[in-house]
Amino acid sequence: KMCLNGPRVNRKKKGSKMALTVNEGWSVEDVFEWASENMGPVTANKLKDNEVDGAALLLLEYQDFYHMQIPAGPRRKILSAVAAAKGLSASDVRPSSFLPTGYKPFTVLKNLITEEDVPLIKNYFSTCPPDDIAAGSNYTQLVLNKRVHVPAIEARLNAMFPNMMVFATNFFGGDAENGQYSGWHTGVNLSKLFVGNPDTFTVWIPLQSLTEETGGRLWFYNGEYLDSLVDLLKVTNKKTHAFQYLTLHLLEKELEANKTTADCLFGNGFLFREINPHCVDQLCKIKREVLSIRMISKGAVVDHAFMKELEELPEEGTINLVENKAILGRLSKFLGFTKEVFEESLQIEKEKEKEREKEKKLESA
Repeated sequence: KMCLNGPRVNRKKKGSKMALTVNEGWSVEDVFEWASENMGPVTANKLKDNEVDGAALLLLEYQDFYHMQIPAGPRRKILSAVAAAKGLSASDVRPSSFLPTGYKPFTVLKNLITEEDVPLIKNYFSTCPPDDIAAGSNYTQLVLNKRVHVPAIEARLNAMFPNMMVFATNFFGGDAENGQYSGWHTGVNLSKLFVGNPDTFTVWIPLQSLTEETGGRLWFYNGEYLDSLVDLLKVTNKKTHAFQYLTLHLLEKELEANKTTADCLFGNGFLFREINPHCVDQLCKIKREVLSIRMISKGAVVDHAFMKELEELPEEGTINLVENKAILGRLSKFLGFTKEVFEESLQIEKEKEKEREKEKKLESA
């Protein structure tokens, strides 16, 4: 049985198949031979052209597969082999560096906020004007185009995810009687804003405990087609990705039959990939307020060409959704606002970097 640092696997005898195991000590040529046998010459040559050896193979992320243009089938085999080498099941490995072991399809992060953080968050968003791109929603307050900066929270997230940055913040507030149900949706539109469609993830933080008794929790699809659905959303053309909602509508029975969640006690939050299908409890018995923090890899770049293409969308054009119809002009406006918030976030990151440099100088003085 192969392990991370075990000896090189013996090459197959003629007519036999090489096992789907990988070794950290493999050379580029070893990886090429292994991939040739298990995934064919196209994938093997792509790995070889990118000088992927055994150590690199174990560290591949979604963006790497994307740039090498390795399709879903071979990618699944590679991830299964990586999982086996690490003593995990295939479902425990996802092609995203930020995801912790056992992520399926969300993780509860603890001690993200304190009682002292709540007034700061509420006070900030209480001054925000009504969000016109959210017209028709059943939230008493919905803010999608502002960037709240709470240093204490961001310091905790930076410690957990040093290679990521906050690029947007949202606020959801609603009274119990207004329902708040948003239907099945994904945040794939956010990744389309950036060059290369990088993974984005959200840390969803309720400002009060949410349990089965209170309702208002976030639910996630966790069926056997999760990875396939993510692949489909990833490859959707940027200008037609709004049609994701038609796909989710057709899959509603599958989504409802295979959804999962957990209680989210005060101070904690859900970490999840924005592209994963999710929805909110149809019923909520309490007033619910949620801070949603969206993060992305540092170095992400806005796809300005795509933003220009969005201007071609008809302002009044509509597309059928799960619950109603969405105006395509609002999609363009939402991504435009998100771009502005992202640029504001870059300025915040620059200021934070300046502060870190000052601290280093003081420490060395």
